[in-house]
Amino acid sequence: MIVGFSKYGTGSARAAVKYLTGPTNPDGTQRQPVPMVLRGEPEFLLRLCDSLPFEKKYKSGVLSFAPGEVITPAMEQAIMDEFERVAFAGLDRDQYAILWVRHSHAQHHELNFLIPRVELTSLRSLNIDPPGKQSQQLFDTFRSMINAEYGLADPDDPARARDVSVPNHLAKQQATDKRRGNARKADLRETITEAIRQEADAGRITDRTGVECYLLAQGYEIPRTGKDYLTVLIPATGERVRLKGGLYQRDDWQAGERPTPVCYNVPDPERAAALAATLEAMAATRAAYHQQRYGRQRGDTPERTPDPDLDTHLRQELGDETIDPPDPKQPSPSRQKRERRRRTARAIAEEDKTYGQRPALPTVHDVRALLERARHRYADALAHLDRATRRYHRTAYRFAAGHRRFVAARQGIAAALTADLEREWWERFYGHER
Repeated sequence: MIVGFSKYGTGSARAAVKYLTGPTNPDGTQRQPVPMVLRGEPEFLLRLCDSLPFEKKYKSGVLSFAPGEVITPAMEQAIMDEFERVAFAGLDRDQYAILWVRHSHAQHHELNFLIPRVELTSLRSLNIDPPGKQSQQLFDTFRSMINAEYGLADPDDPARARDVSVPNHLAKQQATDKRRGNARKADLRETITEAIRQEADAGRITDRTGVECYLLAQGYEIPRTGKDYLTVLIPATGERVRLKGGLYQRDDWQAGERPTPVCYNVPDPERAAALAATLEAMAATRAAYHQQRYGRQRGDTPERTPDPDLDTHLRQELGDETIDPPDPKQPSPSRQKRERRRRTARAIAEEDKTYGQRPALPTVHDVRALLERARHRYADALAHLDRATRRYHRTAYRFAAGHRRFVAARQGIAAALTADLEREWWERFYGHER
């Protein structure tokens, strides 16, 4: 079994709920058998998620089991209970909501879940998988404990380790092609790894340095290396490919299977108990955080009030005056209530005297009169606007006429000045008038 969380969680949860509970796959193919809701109400969870004011409204994920593993309903309930106990450590059942849906149409068992990211009593944001190694270690320990307890396939098993890791989008496409029975094109990573595996099985490669030498001899370039990966550059195309997996580990590299004292794929009670102790300590840390953040200790759920005894029943049905009060000096609760009502009435009367009575609501006639006055005011405003428009046009016309007269006068003055200058120049130059 593996535990996986989805990267989606913003916006409406309708697509997520439809994926979990819908009878068809995203590509339109029918699911056989159809998904089965094990816990929770899909419609309620959808409305709850969409009503949240947070940016991230929900968290979804899956507990996925290996093909061929038989998961009984009793195992499902126990695994779901343990997951909720760990993920929501320190919280009571009424403080969170979760939807569980079984998928078995992909030739293996899956328990899908969707969680609104809210704590229901305080309405504060709740994230069961915050970023960081602490959360990853918590769910990895939970996964290993469940696998050891039931003898399920474990991703830590060296026998299940892949020689090369394929990117998620390619792995999903390969799984889809396999489910549909379509032929798929081999990925370059797989082609290179297959050749390296053959060299390792023949004994010509015994460590990571041998892998690098083999790749260089085949014409590849290695621009970058890491503890558990190699980046290969293909000179002909300039394409870069990252090779990551068992064959590309730098430490403890062996061509064959590495011996391990852990027994996988069979129930291991001793290892399960050790992992449970480790998980308990991690869950306690999460429980302390949840109790501090949401302000409620586990188990502090208010208990239901027991049925009233005869004395309480008679007081509720007949009044306190029918039974002697417990303290003769203390007025009965009903008298105290009547006295409070009298004081409230007197306070209201005093307030009415100070501030006056509330004005009565306007009648239909008053409303019609108000509307009529509003219409007259509107008509007067339109008339004023019309008169102002006419005055503006008359002023604009007068301004244009004045501007034309000003231009003509300026031109006449300029002509007169020009003529005087020409006559004066002529007399000075020729000594007589023109």
